Amino acid sequence: MGNMAKTSRKREKVVVVVKETKPIPFWLVFFIFIATTFIFFYDQILMNSFFWEDFVEYVFPVQSYAAKAFSRGQIPFWNPYTFAGMPFLADIQVGFFYVFNRLLSLFTLTGNNLPVLALELIIILHFLIAQLNMYVLARYFKISSYGALISAISYSFSMFLVVHIIHPMIVYHLAWLPLVLYLFLRSFDEDKIYFSILSGLVLGMALLSGHPQTTLYVVTLLGIAGVFQLVFYLKGKFKLTQILRAVILFFLPFLIAVGIFSVQYFPSKEMSKYAQRNEVSYQKATEGALQFKQIYTAIVPKLFGWVEGSKLENASFYLRFKGELQTHFFWETVYYFGVTSAILGLFAALVGYSLRYVWLMIIFVVFGFLFSLGGGSPLFDLLFNLPYFGIFRNPARMMFFVVLGMSVLGGLGFDFLWKNALKKEALVKFLIPSFIAFVLAVLASSGWFADTFNAPLVANDVIKDSGSFALVLILIVVTLGILLNRAVLPPAVAGAIISILCFIDLYLVGAEFNRNPNNPEKAYELKPELKAMLTPKPPNEIFRVSSRLYEPIRFMAMQRNQGLIDGIMLIDGYNPLILERVLPPLNSTAQVNDLYNVRYEVKVDLEKGTWGFFERSSYLPRAWFVDSSIVVSEKNIHDFMRKNQIDYRKTVVLEKQPNFVKNNIDTLNQNSVACLYYSENYFKYLVKISNSALLVFSEIWYPEWKAYVDGMPFEIFRANYCFRAIEVPKGEHIVEMKFVSDSFLVGSYISIFTIVLSLVGLVVFYRIEIGKHIHIISKKS
Repeated sequence: MGNMAKTSRKREKVVVVVKETKPIPFWLVFFIFIATTFIFFYDQILMNSFFWEDFVEYVFPVQSYAAKAFSRGQIPFWNPYTFAGMPFLADIQVGFFYVFNRLLSLFTLTGNNLPVLALELIIILHFLIAQLNMYVLARYFKISSYGALISAISYSFSMFLVVHIIHPMIVYHLAWLPLVLYLFLRSFDEDKIYFSILSGLVLGMALLSGHPQTTLYVVTLLGIAGVFQLVFYLKGKFKLTQILRAVILFFLPFLIAVGIFSVQYFPSKEMSKYAQRNEVSYQKATEGALQFKQIYTAIVPKLFGWVEGSKLENASFYLRFKGELQTHFFWETVYYFGVTSAILGLFAALVGYSLRYVWLMIIFVVFGFLFSLGGGSPLFDLLFNLPYFGIFRNPARMMFFVVLGMSVLGGLGFDFLWKNALKKEALVKFLIPSFIAFVLAVLASSGWFADTFNAPLVANDVIKDSGSFALVLILIVVTLGILLNRAVLPPAVAGAIISILCFIDLYLVGAEFNRNPNNPEKAYELKPELKAMLTPKPPNEIFRVSSRLYEPIRFMAMQRNQGLIDGIMLIDGYNPLILERVLPPLNSTAQVNDLYNVRYEVKVDLEKGTWGFFERSSYLPRAWFVDSSIVVSEKNIHDFMRKNQIDYRKTVVLEKQPNFVKNNIDTLNQNSVACLYYSENYFKYLVKISNSALLVFSEIWYPEWKAYVDGMPFEIFRANYCFRAIEVPKGEHIVEMKFVSDSFLVGSYISIFTIVLSLVGLVVFYRIEIGKHIHIISKKS
């Protein structure tokens, strides 16, 4: 220990000399993070268990469809397999242009479905990325390599990230956030636009992973950091050029990120005009808010019960939100980042409050916590009235501010312990949060909390065990902290032990959440004969399938997004974003299915307890001519179709007067319609008609579909509320429809221009700001 701290007594004064710990080689840090990632997810890597919930219902089928399309050299603008057809690329949560999502296409080059392991590995990889990026950020704050290990583990394996594996878009954003923040802060500290550009490039890539709410919150965090940096950057700088440079450093990352994101933003913005508008009231926006008493779960994570993927039927989570007990509020409000960082982080705030970046982390923690409280929180009420903040539910998703801030403070707290060796004041301040944590753990382990919060019997043992486990951890952390502060343990030894302890804590608390025994690939398996029957065979056999019942009982014959896996065209589906007009307003389910081109529908025999798919005979073809039209205003068409009996084989309801087609009672007997080619983004028909007539398609209307007759553009009418129709002149013609996205073209041009300009800027400013600096150093040496 002589190499760590030397003491000499002279005139009753104690001088403590603390040497910096030798940094851990980065190759070893990298290996450690690979090991922690593997250990945490070994069960999934070995395919003994699997991710679950929305991962199965939404993420897996969506990414499988995207991967297969891209491996064929296609951009999947349209999805004909869900809800009778809807935009695919424009769905922001698909994250089609996120680079790691596109790597998935390598696993579908043979034409097979995406292996679930491939998708899980991509998600798991982001926990390695998160650790590396958090380590880099912590080291930038002058945290020792051992303290940075604590910060990285605490952040990356926090319950906030772990539970949102079922929403991996959130994980992707947060994996890159520490790196973006590091580059952003460094651009101000070193006054270099080069780092500002890099920050924007990484941020733009992260935004493409697709989660609007997290995007908003990440931008908010960076905005807070930017304002914080501006205060120090502009201190004593009054020249216009200095102010202008500060503005560039602040806004450039956001401008670059928005430019890169444009390829996704413009199609998504176009889709939002036609999507269902679920108006979010103040009351709705506060759903999924953190309850103040959940602050105790920073020490006792299972204080309000728990949910695990392997024991869903035994879930003990009992906390009610607005009187409702719903399991999903568990993963929307849990945030545990470990007892270690909770104690060390609070200690760092007490000791290092005079340090600049300690204050920034404290601001993150306070801001995120106050907003997460939702209704009644002054901060939430203030931001709710600002653009975008009021359209999202689950304000507790901002708790990643707290997780990031406390994880950084945890690493700083570790360093403050050994850098203030033998200082009584530091030890006292360390014991304050330790004592608070100790009391909370005792109250939980004794059953007092369970009685106070009226926990159900099923949760009592869970709470007591969680409290007892926390108590053991606290005692170990306190012991190590005292030994470190008293210069008994070298920082390297203490840091290694505390890092391992931090990981064990988070592993034992969170690893089971994502261990579901059911393989998603098995969930999507269909009998070969059933799959063959339900799969369309274009161009000759094109039809849809109804796989769900709502009456007399609720029944689902297959997964809601089965169509994306097997190419079955369903009128059902599962997606947070749905077009406003997708269901024809008819009173008869049979008539709805006729218009939907439903050939097979599921039926249940309640007496025998059996079910099966049955072929329907009355369904309309995918395209057919009608001899008459009724024009009804957009405002009235819904009520008109619901109240009037119409023969849709002969008549179409439009919202606009046709340009040249007149009603003709003889048309139906003198026409033919034959599909020549059919794919997701394009189809072609050969039609013959003796008189000009309207050709109706059982295809969902969307403005970016374009129609051509013999190569000439023709207007597409919105027909029968949610379908398409075009006018066809008499004679024989080739009718085509293509998905031509002007919004995508505009967005892609902006994104390409932004990336090229940013790369040029990187080269230029590297030569000006970085290369010049290196040249000066080499010249001096």
